[in-house]
Amino acid sequence: MIVAKLRGGLGNQLFQWATGYGLAQKLKVPLYLDLSVYSRNNARQFELANIGLPVQVATEIHEAEARSANVYRQPFYHFDPEFARLKSPCFLRGYFCSEKYFLDSRQSIIDEIWKAFLKLKLSTEQCNFLNRLESDSDSIALHVRRGDYVSNSGYNDFFGACSLDYYRMAVANVLENSKKPVTFYVFSDDLVWCKEHLVDLAPRLKFVDVNVDSSPVYDMYFMAACSHHIIANSTFSWWSAFLNCKESRRVITPSRWFKSNYRKKSKGAWIKSEHYDLSDLRPRGWVAL
Repeated sequence: MIVAKLRGGLGNQLFQWATGYGLAQKLKVPLYLDLSVYSRNNARQFELANIGLPVQVATEIHEAEARSANVYRQPFYHFDPEFARLKSPCFLRGYFCSEKYFLDSRQSIIDEIWKAFLKLKLSTEQCNFLNRLESDSDSIALHVRRGDYVSNSGYNDFFGACSLDYYRMAVANVLENSKKPVTFYVFSDDLVWCKEHLVDLAPRLKFVDVNVDSSPVYDMYFMAACSHHIIANSTFSWWSAFLNCKESRRVITPSRWFKSNYRKKSKGAWIKSEHYDLSDLRPRGWVAL
């Protein structure tokens, strides 16, 4: 038995679920999810339920059994090779932001999520939009994460929203490597800001507003259906690109994932923090700018 403690929003939940799923598949044991944090914190909700993934919620008995046997706390941001040694039962705590934690189950995880996506109920407008994305071989999903990255001082200090310069460089990179006109579809939790600051970013730019009142699951679905991606420093962005299985896909990511706390001061100089090593965050082939 594996019990995975969930925390954070949709992107983080997917990493935690996928890590537990991969380990449970390897050990041939059931996976249960600890959702206790969502009963104490109204800032986030259990988004995997909105996708419709087949999950089992941990009871107090499951949690007690797993905790008494083995509690694994992720020691740092990059992949921990010791994870491969874990046995059942086990209680997992961490963010696990690397595909290396579930690499052997990668395709199975992608298939499960897409099966759930295809069962989502879409409005006529959303169906038409999805058909347009799927028929456009040069659609670019451009994601701008603002929200709590701007409004929450702690998140702003730690993450910070990607700069306009990053998006300009990313768009220029796409245009330089494209042989025909491409369309950029802007997805964001702050479309008002995007329409004010990104309107001249590219010749063919569309601001996606077909999901204003729906769960973020729908935006992830639509982004994953695009051909290529310019993502933000966001696990939500990451999964949207990861779920795109097109062989020709191109993914551009920010080279800076964290802000000031990504570095620590040592002997008067700022050095890279070993705890926030990003070497395992980006899958092979993704371009960091």
